[in-house]
Amino acid sequence: MSAIVKATKIYFSAAVLTSAISVVLLPITTLKLGPADYGAFALGAAISAITSGLGSATTAYTLATHLPRLDASARKALVSTALAASVGVALISAAGTVAVVALVLPAAVDLDFEIRFGIALLALAAAPGSAWTVAAEVLTLSGRARPFAIVTVLQSVVSAVVVLSALFLADLGGLSLFLGAAAASLTGFAGALAALRGEASQPSRRWLYELWRGFPAQASANLIEQGRPVVERFFVSAWLDLGALGIATHGQQYRTYLMLVVKSVSRAAWPINLEEARDPSLRFVETRESWAVAQIAVLAAGVVFATLGGEIIGLLTNNRFLDAQPYAVAFIAALLLQTAGKPQMSLLVAHGGGPAYSRLVSFSLLTGLAVLVVAIPLIGLPGFALAGIVQPLVLRIGLEVRARRIAEAPFQDHWVVAGIVVIAGCAAASALGALSLWSRTGLCLFVIGVVLACGRRALLRFLARHRHDDETAKPVAEAAP
Repeated sequence: MSAIVKATKIYFSAAVLTSAISVVLLPITTLKLGPADYGAFALGAAISAITSGLGSATTAYTLATHLPRLDASARKALVSTALAASVGVALISAAGTVAVVALVLPAAVDLDFEIRFGIALLALAAAPGSAWTVAAEVLTLSGRARPFAIVTVLQSVVSAVVVLSALFLADLGGLSLFLGAAAASLTGFAGALAALRGEASQPSRRWLYELWRGFPAQASANLIEQGRPVVERFFVSAWLDLGALGIATHGQQYRTYLMLVVKSVSRAAWPINLEEARDPSLRFVETRESWAVAQIAVLAAGVVFATLGGEIIGLLTNNRFLDAQPYAVAFIAALLLQTAGKPQMSLLVAHGGGPAYSRLVSFSLLTGLAVLVVAIPLIGLPGFALAGIVQPLVLRIGLEVRARRIAEAPFQDHWVVAGIVVIAGCAAASALGALSLWSRTGLCLFVIGVVLACGRRALLRFLARHRHDDETAKPVAEAAP
């Protein structure tokens, strides 16, 4: 089995396990917690994410650009410098976040003390936790999928244990969610130290300079990326309420589960994507095959939620989040859009366009934010979903325009275009046709059957190519001394 298939299986297994833990947790926690509790946590998590976002900005695209080509000593120097810089910047950011939460936040919005305490706790825990962002990138570029998977699953397990203990043993209510997230961050810090224990050396001035060169552009992009949810969630909670925010962010949660699966492909395929981007032929054969598999999976999930999402969400949340179904469908469609343009993105990053890509991300995020600010007063909570769809669409257009300055990469978004049409059609048929549960189940099975039949060739090509790679590699390995 080729390296990319092995890595994908490991990343996918970790994604499934972490998603399963979260899904199993939902019907238990919603026995005591409702939309307002989850809305408050979503607001706090967005604020604290700025800390980890600034910490990860120190690496920018320096690791992806240089790490695969370095010898052992230079590699250790780069990794050590990246770790020190990431945690250092995150600690400064955490201190600023705690000051804002203590001094500014009470005047801006009416939040209970326990929510403000939870936000401060998350920010402080995210500072050391930013080391895991560096470790994850190093492990991905090195093809070390197994330690990445172990730490990721361990984070979910620790978080679940802490949440349940705080909620049912200590009766801490909504604060339990904050405690669980903080425990996951600290677990990530411990995992980073364990995974990179052989990479330790003295930080290097040379690599500090390289990291600093990319920091301003990436920090700006990350501030916009992490700041956008803060503004969004403040705006929704102020214009509507925390309950409405809880409904919308619950819809996003199913996208997050699927994102774990998509990232399993992304992490395994990223080194190959960069390699194909440096190939003068620019055919992106493995890029197309690997991402087609991910896009088919997201499409199928979108069909399931478009037809049976209400029943699924009701079962998982004790019927407390039934209104989240249309938002779940919209954000799954947005995730499908997010998988578009991989050849263009890889081409841009592989040829030194990391800062340009960061600027494109920033522009798309600001555009989505502008749509949200205009749309929510006009159409209410659906404006939140509309903004989530506009952002990846704007990014995809920007990627096409910017990548063409380097070369013309092939269009490989056929599954994305077809998927958006199919998901929208299923959602419309289910909502406007007033179909019974049995009719919607039949529609779901029929459409997924057609999708899998159409995607069978792409899946078989993907597996056959990597099976062929193994068979041709075996004689070489056996003949080696």
